[in-house]
Amino acid sequence: MITEISNAFENFASLSKAETSWDNVGWLIENDTSIINNRKILLTIDLTEEVLDECVRNNINYIISYHPVIFSGLKRLNRENKIIFLCIKNDISVFCPHTSLDILMNKYLFKTIINNKNCDEGSVSKGCVSGSNVRSVRDIINILKKECNILTMRYSLGTNHTLDTIFDNLIVGVGACSKNMMDFANGVVVVGEISHHNILHFVSRNCAVIIMEHTNGERMYLNELKSILLNNIKECEIIVSSKDKDPVLFL
Repeated sequence: MITEISNAFENFASLSKAETSWDNVGWLIENDTSIINNRKILLTIDLTEEVLDECVRNNINYIISYHPVIFSGLKRLNRENKIIFLCIKNDISVFCPHTSLDILMNKYLFKTIINNKNCDEGSVSKGCVSGSNVRSVRDIINILKKECNILTMRYSLGTNHTLDTIFDNLIVGVGACSKNMMDFANGVVVVGEISHHNILHFVSRNCAVIIMEHTNGERMYLNELKSILLNNIKECEIIVSSKDKDPVLFL
């Protein structure tokens, strides 16, 4: 399965597309698979203790975690590395594609907002996707809340705009990619997370900003990823984690 999963990603999201100057992608935990008989894969955005427990309870030995379970070099192992220890103890191997998937995630997000999976994918720049828009800010927020299965979503409007304003242009980027959008103006910015000052920057450039929280837009893509993998890996069972969730809560 290690080779099959690697080959599958090479077909549609090669690790060569990742931002390897700072990112950490690929098989970050690789166990001996010669004694493993099951062909189950768990998909998650973050590998938390709750997700790992779900994996163990369901006898799953392969995890595809979008975010790297190991990000920077480890100089020592301690209780903070509990997840790594538990993966090794339970013969669980972990593959992390991270930024190699970003363009596909953003194309999927763009098409979801446009509400036409067969539409033009928009243009790609610095990993973000932009193109024409025909929806009001309110409509975009409602689409995203439904797709993300959340009740609230933060937003900011430029001067003289309302939730019913329809901007001609749209740019999207999952995660923390607002720094790659700074030249954008006169449109809707949909982003995972963004600083206070970058919000003001976009508002001053006649934009509306919609903030999904870091992982919600990424998580939208997991069912699509499941379908792609099922077409690339034979006779396997793929489960999207039911315990994976954005850590930010609203009262």
